[in-house]
Amino acid sequence: MSTKIHKPAPKKKNTNPNRKYYIAISVMITVITAVIVFFACDLISENKQSQTPDQSYNNTDDISQITKPENQNTSGTVDRTDARKVKFTMTDGQTFTMEVYPKVAPVTAENFLKLVDEGFYSGLTFHRVIAGFMAQGGAYDPVNQANNPAESIVGEFSSNGYENNLSHQRGVVSMARTQDPNSASSQFFICYGDASYLDGEYAAFGYVIEGMETVDSFLSAGTGANDVPLKEVKIKEAKIVE
Repeated sequence: MSTKIHKPAPKKKNTNPNRKYYIAISVMITVITAVIVFFACDLISENKQSQTPDQSYNNTDDISQITKPENQNTSGTVDRTDARKVKFTMTDGQTFTMEVYPKVAPVTAENFLKLVDEGFYSGLTFHRVIAGFMAQGGAYDPVNQANNPAESIVGEFSSNGYENNLSHQRGVVSMARTQDPNSASSQFFICYGDASYLDGEYAAFGYVIEGMETVDSFLSAGTGANDVPLKEVKIKEAKIVE
């Protein structure tokens, strides 16, 4: 008795007429997805560029804004020995007062207090404000020749070799600079919220102890190009009060 080995029947080829159509659709979806991802990344990059307290009017860098907590007083975590108070009076009559901490950033504090004592900030503006991030001011105004530019100072923060334990939280005052770590001079910024991602990269040196609502009001008129307030935010006077 013999057993016959049967040759298997050949497999039928896939003759689905829609196969090429499905492949084309898949390729199209892949291309569209790639384009969307590209433009989304580009948009994120543009948003990040506006979140750095650079020392120029056209500020660029790659630090992004993060979710901000409520008011968080950090002045109690630093050495307030020899703290000095500086009161700012705006041209609209509003005021705010900050403490300056020589023990946190001695060179920065000395430079800032010197400029205040010389009347450097009188007549200057807060030229850049970003809701949830910061208000930046103290820039030399070459058009109106309000003051001569201040000299640059060393950057007192960890990435530049200096200890600085004052975190960038709401109300904290810090120095603006260019990408050169030792380029800060007169421009400073006041944080509207948690900007702790700036810790170690910018020299924090003070804290707004009174009148933070005045700083908040800088945002009231809205902003235009380069985050410039639509209504001028001008400093009438800055003086050391104690």
